[in-house]
Amino acid sequence: MSFNQSKFASVGPSSTEAPNIYTYQSNDSIQAVTGSGYFFNKRLQLEPDDIIFALLSGNPYRLIIGSDTSTAEIYSDFDVISTSADHSTAGDEIISCNNDSTITITLNPNPVNGEEVIVKRRNAPVVISGPIDGSSSKTINTMYGSPHLVYISGNLEWSII
Repeated sequence: MSFNQSKFASVGPSSTEAPNIYTYQSNDSIQAVTGSGYFFNKRLQLEPDDIIFALLSGNPYRLIIGSDTSTAEIYSDFDVISTSADHSTAGDEIISCNNDSTITITLNPNPVNGEEVIVKRRNAPVVISGPIDGSSSKTINTMYGSPHLVYISGNLEWSII
């Protein structure tokens, strides 16, 4: 497949002082749309840090334009952290734990509804501390275990999904 101009639109007026926002719809896969040069026909219009809200094969994505203005990347709000020591979360995070002895990941005590944390155990056990599915903590005992937690304010706790 290839870029379809008729499915690409600007959202609001353009600015030279701030990133521009666009929408795009396609039956192409996310791999195709984030492939090198997919937005080649728009390279003179797009600027680094412009954002594209895309609906691809029925799935929503946020894309960001990089320094190569013909190519987009998936935009993520997650901070990616690698640690071998105790850590306290603050917002959406993906945490890779490379510890030699047990460490504790303390979940944000004041999260917003829908806040997400993914913890990956790579070596020694990891204790995740916080209200999780009716418990005060969970331990990742399985090598390469990777729970995905979401805070649900109606339940006043984190849930493993």
